[in-house]
Amino acid sequence: MLIDWCAHPVAHLSTTKLGCRPSHPRGDRRLHAELPRHISETYGMIDETGQFLTGYLLCRICYEKEYAIYNATKSHQQNMGEYGGEVMDVDDENTENPRQLHSTTNDLSMADYQMNEKLESSTPESFTGSEDSDDSEHGYRQQQAKHILNKVFQALSITPILDTRNTGALKRDVTRAIQGIRKLADELCHVPSTKTLKSNVTLLTTEENEPLIDGLKRLFDSSDYDDQVRLLTLSPPTWGRVQIENFFFCNEWQSRRTLEIRGSFGILATPTNFSGNPRINPLLVDEIQAFYQEDIISRQTSNKKDVIHVKKQPIPVRFMNFTVGQAYAAFLKKLKDRDSLESVSRGMFYSLKPKCVKILTPQDVRLL
Repeated sequence: MLIDWCAHPVAHLSTTKLGCRPSHPRGDRRLHAELPRHISETYGMIDETGQFLTGYLLCRICYEKEYAIYNATKSHQQNMGEYGGEVMDVDDENTENPRQLHSTTNDLSMADYQMNEKLESSTPESFTGSEDSDDSEHGYRQQQAKHILNKVFQALSITPILDTRNTGALKRDVTRAIQGIRKLADELCHVPSTKTLKSNVTLLTTEENEPLIDGLKRLFDSSDYDDQVRLLTLSPPTWGRVQIENFFFCNEWQSRRTLEIRGSFGILATPTNFSGNPRINPLLVDEIQAFYQEDIISRQTSNKKDVIHVKKQPIPVRFMNFTVGQAYAAFLKKLKDRDSLESVSRGMFYSLKPKCVKILTPQDVRLL
């Protein structure tokens, strides 16, 4: 029985059609009139009639990907026709205006599939499954990455890659390309440019950004509450409360306070409490709630069904062994023994009592 395999020219080079379990996918999608012409122009795979055979079939993944690339290319050509194909110069140092972005966009959108005749001729035969497939595949991917980066550099008027051993120059060029792409995106989204650094400052590479951000997070974790609020004001102005919480893993009140301080006093402003009562430390709040649930202060009920639900979670009820005044005095003595500067009033101490801790002992519980 004749099997209809996927006829994509370069998508399944490392697969096989032989054996009891062939890895090459089967074709189940027929091509319309325009898609074969697009594939033949892209990969240069033609038959006797001058184009990719219209009777060939593609698998679902190849069909959907090629169809999406075809639609994106078609819409891009229409947009370039409407606006005259003008391309903004990204590099301020170069005065040349690159008008090759139209042809480059098609090559970059097909980066997963496309390797031109230059790369196909250099691909070793061992890539299809011999013992040296790992080394040849690594070399193939290096050539493909170099080819794609040169296309990007050509569109952004950056010197192409000549020697991959010069990693310092390569990282600098990649950083310039990232900055250029961001600049194009800002121009497209009409984002005003706000320069807070001097123009002669050397741009940081991606490898330098990671330890810098990681150090900022470590400094945030080791700081106290007020200093954490000050550090949070260094977050980007476009970030909201949720983004600040997800990035620094802070609580909701710190992010809200940060937005208020930054909007009123700017970055690195010291938070000031203008109310009559001073703010209580959140760590002290957690310590008080844990103090109520200690076995010396309260005991758990013997009735298994005597529970309360907090956020849909059953928590056993506990009964205090002392009065609130006695527990308050014991907590102040605990703070004094460790030479802590924290303090809490009796009313605040009582209001922080967890819901699962009861003061009165029920009559049906027998104390032994």
